[in-house]
Amino acid sequence: MHRLHLAPGRTGPATLIAAVLLGLAVAGCGGGPAATGRGASSPGVSPMTSPGTTLPTPAAIQTPFNAPWPAGWDDALCAAFAELVVMQELAVDIGRALREGDREDARALTAELAASATAARGLLEQLPDWPPAEPLREDVAGLIGLADEVALRYGRHLNQGRRPALAAAQAAARQMRDVIEPLLDRLTTLADQGLACPGLPFYLEAPPDE
Repeated sequence: MHRLHLAPGRTGPATLIAAVLLGLAVAGCGGGPAATGRGASSPGVSPMTSPGTTLPTPAAIQTPFNAPWPAGWDDALCAAFAELVVMQELAVDIGRALREGDREDARALTAELAASATAARGLLEQLPDWPPAEPLREDVAGLIGLADEVALRYGRHLNQGRRPALAAAQAAARQMRDVIEPLLDRLTTLADQGLACPGLPFYLEAPPDE
C-alpha cells in the first residue's frame, strides 16, 4: 500500500482530492467494509439461480379442479345416464325373451321399457342448459326416442299380433347402436375433463343386429 505524505501546513483542495481518490482505491481492493463478495444481492435485484436449479412455474403448481360445466349439470346428467343404462338393458332383454320364445316376459319388459324411456326423458328435461353439451343432449334425446319406438312396436306385435310391427321394432333397436357410439364418445371426452358418475361406468348396451 502506498502512503500519502502531506507537507505540514499545506493541505489544499488538490491534496484532499488525491487523498479521497486513494481511499477509494484502497476500499476497492478489499481493504474496507464497503467491499462485497461475489453473489451478494443488491436491494431490488433478484439473485440468479445456480446451474441445475429449477424454479417452479405456475403450470407446475397444483390448482383446484374447476369444472367447465354449470353447477349441478354433472349430477343431473348422471341421473339421466343411470336411467339410460336401465333403458338399454330392457331393450336388449326384450329381444332375448323373444328369441327364447317367452312372450309373457317380453310383454312385461316392453311395458318397463316404455316407462323407463318416459323417466329418462323427464330427467333429461331437468338437465341445466350448457351449450357445449348440446350435441350430447341431442344424442340422449335421440336414444330415448328410439326406445319409445322400440316399446311401441314391440307392444303392437305382442299385444295385437301385428307381425310387421316386429320388424319395425327390430329396425329401431338396430339404430340404437348408431346413437350409442357417438354418445359414449362425447361422455369419454367429458370424462377427460373430470366428469364421473360414481359407481356408473360410461357404458350402454346395444341390441344385437337381428
